[in-house]
Parts: sequence; structure tokens; C-alpha cells
Amino acid sequence: MPSSDSDTCAIFADAFSAHQNGDLRSASKLYSLVLKSNPRHSDSLHLLGLINQQSGNHIEAKKLILRAIKSNSNNSLYHNNLGLVFFSLDDFKNAIKSYKKAIEISPNYTQAMFGLANIHLKINNTHSAIVLYNKIIKIEPNFYDAYKNLGNAYTKEGKYNKA
Repeated sequence: MPSSDSDTCAIFADAFSAHQNGDLRSASKLYSLVLKSNPRHSDSLHLLGLINQQSGNHIEAKKLILRAIKSNSNNSLYHNNLGLVFFSLDDFKNAIKSYKKAIEISPNYTQAMFGLANIHLKINNTHSAIVLYNKIIKIEPNFYDAYKNLGNAYTKEGKYNKA
């Protein structure tokens, strides 16, 4: 267990580096070590949640990211990734809430808008999806997946000339 805040910071940095390099096993162990000394370390909770999400363990991912949000409720990234977890669990109602909260915190957060738009497209609320995809493109003109999904939404509505 880390003996000081500087040890905790160093271990977190190593965990984050391992995570970025795709060594999820080492990253997971190191994030867990950080959490032993500081159970409310929101970044470790969040990133360990993401590892669980990437590994298909959506229930554990949800628990960890919810704990991260409890420690730091104004982090739009946490809410966005919780939306992704809920989407993976087919819990669209809570995914929508999470994405909306991320956008409330960071109004131009195109990744959260994209997640929200994708849910609207999936549940056949194509008008809302189209509005969001257009907003994303206005904010971030090089967001190519938004163009692709906008075309899919127009196709779903039978507006082939716009697709």
C-alpha cells in the first residue's frame, strides 16, 4: 500500500501509463492499489470502471463509475462514460440521463452528444438524433462518425436526398 500522497500519485501515473499502453491487467492492479490507500480516488475509480467496461464487465464498471461520480460529480467525462456503460446494458433511460448530465456540465461535449444521438437513433427517435448530429457537426466539423450516423438517420426517415 502506498505510504504517502506522492507514492499514490506515482502509482496512479504508472497505472495510467499502463492503461494507455493497453496493459489493462497491470493498470487494473495499480488502480486497485491506489484505491486501497484512497478509496475515493475518483480518477482511479473511473479508469478501473473503464477497464471493466472494456473487458465486458458492465455491472462492475457501473458500480465503479458511480463511485467516481459520488466523489466528483462535476466531471462530464465520468457521466459520459457512465452513459456508455448504461448503453451497453441496454438501459437507455439511464444512459440518456448520464449523457444529458455530461452535456449539462460541458455544453459543447460532442462525444456525449454523439452517445445521446446514437441512443435516439437506436430507439427510433430519429428527429432528436438528427438535431444532435447536426449540432455535433456544427461544433466539430471533422467528427466523421456524426456525418455517417446523420446519413443513417435520414435514411431511416426515408429522406434519401439528405442522406
